[in-house]
Amino acid sequence: MTSPANTTIKYGEKATLTWNATDDHPAGYAIYLDGVLQYNNTWLSGKPVYFSFSDLSEGTHNITIVFSDIYGLKTTYTSFIVVETLSPSTTIASTTEKPPSSSKEEKSYLPIIGLVMLPALGILKKRKIRWKTVP
Repeated sequence: MTSPANTTIKYGEKATLTWNATDDHPAGYAIYLDGVLQYNNTWLSGKPVYFSFSDLSEGTHNITIVFSDIYGLKTTYTSFIVVETLSPSTTIASTTEKPPSSSKEEKSYLPIIGLVMLPALGILKKRKIRWKTVP
């Protein structure tokens, strides 16, 4: 059996692996990614089996193929795909705008509101409201 060497790819890239096995009575094969069945099919002795892996997460992934013949005899090969982390890109934005004004320059409307409300409160205080009860 011939099988691929361990492979390293960048995150977002696709990895295609190729295996080749020979047997007088071939039956099927199964491909596993991190222990989870991805694909199975029949195979012909001496004909390569191709499989592509894409959308792999960052880190190391275990790829196993199991070839079997009609008598149930099996041969297994495991290789690894290492998905490298992309370096984060840094973007620095510059501006020529003036920064926001400091709190000293900000205007406060509280004194104006107070000046308007004080006379109104004085008027209400001077008026005495008498309630009359209607029989």
